Amino acid sequence: MAKPITVRYRGGVSAFEHHKIDRSKIYGRKVRLPLDPDGQPCERAQLTEDGALVLRPGMIGQGYFDGGGEWIPTGDLLGLDEAGEPLRLVPSTLGVPQEAEAIEPWEALDFQLRSVHLLAPETLDPALDEALARGEILRFPFNYGSDYHAETALLVRNDEGTFCLVGVPLQPAWAEPNDVPVYEEPSDLGDLDFEMF
Repeated sequence: MAKPITVRYRGGVSAFEHHKIDRSKIYGRKVRLPLDPDGQPCERAQLTEDGALVLRPGMIGQGYFDGGGEWIPTGDLLGLDEAGEPLRLVPSTLGVPQEAEAIEPWEALDFQLRSVHLLAPETLDPALDEALARGEILRFPFNYGSDYHAETALLVRNDEGTFCLVGVPLQPAWAEPNDVPVYEEPSDLGDLDFEMF
């Protein structure tokens, strides 16, 4: 079982058991199962570019082949920034108390939602319980597993339960009604000849 989502709000710490919600849990799902001529289920696979190897499901998640055909395990891969420097690995926040702060409701609208978790309190601080009962939206850092990209979570409650909404804040670009878009001419068009179009 995964470690709890743990938040600190006004000095009190609360921990929640969590279950990810997806469409199939709400609406159910249908699966089309292809069968071979003998009525046995087919299994998806793909060939390497040279056609020498067949890759079955799960094999790509274990590692990759480089340009020379050498196998590189996923654990040996590094994330690099634009300058080629190694990125800092962001640890998982599960089980580690994260500072939660109340935000304005409109701030939640500038948020790209990636997943939703249904929460069940293991320990619930009274101050946090009161804030959620008042309809407060609380924001805190979230990272399910160690990786190179931290996310943000919103803690909310409604009549159906308490939820953790996970995603990333958006930075919308606004334009005034009478603003004219600025077009920048490309600096180098090379030998491109627009007459041919």
